Amino acid sequence: MWLTPLYRQSKEQLTDKIISDCRKGSARAQRRLFEMYYSDGMNTALRYSNNPEDAKEILSNAFIRVFEKLDQFDTSKVFFPWFRKIIVHASSDFYRYKKNNVISLDSIPQVIFDDQIIDRLAYEELLEIIQRLPPVLRSVFNLYCIEGYKHQEIAEILDISEGTSKSHLHRAKARLQIMIAEFSKSRDIGSIRQEDKAKISKGT
Repeated sequence: MWLTPLYRQSKEQLTDKIISDCRKGSARAQRRLFEMYYSDGMNTALRYSNNPEDAKEILSNAFIRVFEKLDQFDTSKVFFPWFRKIIVHASSDFYRYKKNNVISLDSIPQVIFDDQIIDRLAYEELLEIIQRLPPVLRSVFNLYCIEGYKHQEIAEILDISEGTSKSHLHRAKARLQIMIAEFSKSRDIGSIRQEDKAKISKGT
């Protein structure tokens, strides 16, 4: 089997070998690279998309760019951070042309974000709420709060100024504060209703 002797190597070493073969035009190597990084890529794409369907298209576009720009990748570095930046750019480009999804930043209220409020949410619930953010706000929030990038790095990735990155982060937190509060309220109401139903069924 083509890759059997390489399975004992680290993922990075295996990736380097596959990239080398991709650069030589190997379709099999391209398929292997796709299979190796599809799951991680999809997890990233989901954080920068409104729904799974958009995420799939964004990831597909990102892989196309990967194979087009593979000669530009520095194999002395880890592959996935480079791939992740391509996904972020692909997401930005994808939504740039979906003008119906654009929301005016001026319409977002300025409120103080309570970081501890997210502790009461499950990961899936928080991810669902983050996906509701306007694309530009979601990208900055994900890069800063989840990926750990600094504003200078975010500015370079998204081709914006540091000041704009900071402004987008503040407004993303403001919007999340409102959405989380609304979500928690609706969930609490649902819990109360369930408790009432339980009491009724018990005759209390």
